[in-house]
Amino acid sequence: MTKKEQILAKLKERKREKAREAILEAKRQKTLSESSTSRVKKPVYSKIVENKKYNTERRVIKEDVRKPVRQARTISEDIKLRTAQVKDPAQKHLYTTLAENIAQAAKVMTEATQAGPMVTGVTGTGAGVGLMKTYFDIFFGYFPNLITPMLASTQPIKTEKAMVFYYETIAGSDKGNVSVGDKLITPFTVNTDVNYTSNVVDMPVLADDEESYSEALPLWGPFLGKSLVIEGANLTWSTDTAFTGTINGKAITNGSVTVADGEITVAFTVATGGAGVPAKVKYAYDNKYAPTQVPELKANIDSREITAQARTVKTNYSFQAGFGFEAQFGYKLEDKLAESAMYELKRETDLDFVFEIMNSAPVLMSWNKAAGTANGLYEFHKLSFRDAIIGASNHIYSKSKKVRGNVLLVGVNAQTIVETLPDFKGEESGSQLGGAAKIGKLKNIDVIAVPELPANDWAVIYKNPKDNLDAGIIFAPYIPVVATSPVTLDDLVIRRAYTTSYGKLVVNADYFVRGTIVDNPLAQPMFLVGKDGSNYGVLGEDAILA
Repeated sequence: MTKKEQILAKLKERKREKAREAILEAKRQKTLSESSTSRVKKPVYSKIVENKKYNTERRVIKEDVRKPVRQARTISEDIKLRTAQVKDPAQKHLYTTLAENIAQAAKVMTEATQAGPMVTGVTGTGAGVGLMKTYFDIFFGYFPNLITPMLASTQPIKTEKAMVFYYETIAGSDKGNVSVGDKLITPFTVNTDVNYTSNVVDMPVLADDEESYSEALPLWGPFLGKSLVIEGANLTWSTDTAFTGTINGKAITNGSVTVADGEITVAFTVATGGAGVPAKVKYAYDNKYAPTQVPELKANIDSREITAQARTVKTNYSFQAGFGFEAQFGYKLEDKLAESAMYELKRETDLDFVFEIMNSAPVLMSWNKAAGTANGLYEFHKLSFRDAIIGASNHIYSKSKKVRGNVLLVGVNAQTIVETLPDFKGEESGSQLGGAAKIGKLKNIDVIAVPELPANDWAVIYKNPKDNLDAGIIFAPYIPVVATSPVTLDDLVIRRAYTTSYGKLVVNADYFVRGTIVDNPLAQPMFLVGKDGSNYGVLGEDAILA
């Protein structure tokens, strides 16, 4: 039998055990409560500075709240979102215009290709934001990879046929060598005359074999007496309008200047055989005191028409092929074919402009690969290829009077030489160029490799890197790229087509110089000739000719 004392002791022990458990449970709950409170971040106060000037109040640093990614609900919103990160205003305008063209083209295409009962794919209102996102993804992945914008002025157009306008400054007066309507300043060249705004008037040149000179022109006056100048001649004046003299050892006689009825006539005689050298003739007039004549400048707007042309390509694949391809590679065959279609459109667009430039260039610079005057030391001789490039660049400068070439296109052989020149600085593009691509700089000239060019061909052109409107050729994208919806017919073949449309117009071929590499030990090191047969001369030392 259990004694009463034992039973009471057992009950007391159980009470103590329950008390201990209650204490432990209370501690556990307190710990959980403190742990939960510690996970809530308290505001962080700025450090207290002892200087009372700065210790006016505590500042609370608020925690960043991650905003959800905004999804476009309309096509207009999608365009704004995709162009929001583009900082350059001209580039933003370009992308916005082209994206709007894509949206309009997609709308027209959707209305024109409503699916029938045997067609699956996007129909009706399905060509909304979702499908446009696909188009925009294609465009924003395709358009920036073109090299064409590095060669041409990129001007998007809203209609298939458009006009391009240029401001020009033209002469409003006949004076000396300048006639009314002459283009003095254009976007591409400067043809100002040194004496147009001065008090000097040029007259026709005295020919080297001319014995009797007599020219009458409208007067720019008042005429200043004894101001007539015959280049290279020493004149002696008997009056303000009568003179004699000598030129190149030949006598000048019967010289006179006659001013009457708003006309000036200059006449004189040179000894038998003429001066033997051509000589400029000019006179001066008083342009300080009224009444006097003032030459004029006028504005003119030149316009050129440009028409967009289309490029199209389609992809076909069977349902079974697409299913098996995705199962094997984890990648949709439709996406792979889309990449191929985009690359083909890109490649052909780039080559269209490259070959247009090559064919439009009015002059050809030839560089002779044969060592010639370098005494067989090719490593030294190839440095002269840089001279040929700079010579071509400066030829553009001589024609335009304002810019020189700053882009170099090279075929494979020309590329090999350029990449081994000491002034060449390569891009970090590795070996995977993906077709025509910028590969670096030669001095301050961008170098673009074009593997489809003939190996020995190259060209120097000008394209303003800051002003997109200043180039010799215009690239006018109309529909950057649009794709039809994937369509599956009863033959289980899935079809999709892609199209792009753009205009192309050469506005100033003098911004192009075509180059070639020859290998002839008997030819000159470098020479520049025009399509019209004009010879611009030989650069470098003459080689030994047979």
